[in-house]
Amino acid sequence: MGVQPLLIGELASTSGVTVCAVRVYERKGLIRPLYRAANGYRYYDASLEYPIRVFGAAQSLGVSLSELCEIFAEARPLQREPSPSQARAATAVAADIYKRHIAAIDDEIVRLQQVRELLQQRVAYCSEQLAGSGPVRIGVPNVRQERRYRPGRVEYVRIS
Repeated sequence: MGVQPLLIGELASTSGVTVCAVRVYERKGLIRPLYRAANGYRYYDASLEYPIRVFGAAQSLGVSLSELCEIFAEARPLQREPSPSQARAATAVAADIYKRHIAAIDDEIVRLQQVRELLQQRVAYCSEQLAGSGPVRIGVPNVRQERRYRPGRVEYVRIS
C-alpha cells in the first residue's frame, strides 16, 4: 500500500520549512501538488520532503529561487522526488551554480582584504598622530576613491 499524500502543512513540517515557503516553491513552478481536493486543499507526495529540504539548504547558502528553477529545469514542476537521471542533470547544473557563487565569494574576499589594508594604514596614521607631541590631525585617506552604490550600503572603491 502506498504512502498517504500530505497536506501542505504536513509537507512543510516534515521538510523543515514554512507553509509560506511551500507556497512560494509552488508559485515559482518548482513543485506541484498531486491533486487539489474539491475543498481546495493541496495534497503532495511525501517524497517531496527531500527536494524541499534541498531548496531550503541551497537558499541558506545564497542560491536564489531563479537559480533553483535553473537547477531543476529538467524535472520541474516536481510532483515527486526526481528520477535518478533528473537528479544527475540537476546535480551537474547545481555544481556550475555553486562554482559561480564560490567565484563571487573569492572576489568579495579580495575586496575585503583591500579594505582591511586601507584600515590598517589608517590605524598606523592614527597611532603616529597620537604618538607625536604636536597637534593631532584626523587626516584624509591618501587614496583616490569613487563611490559605488550597492543595495543597502554605499561603498568606496579605490582607484589606482
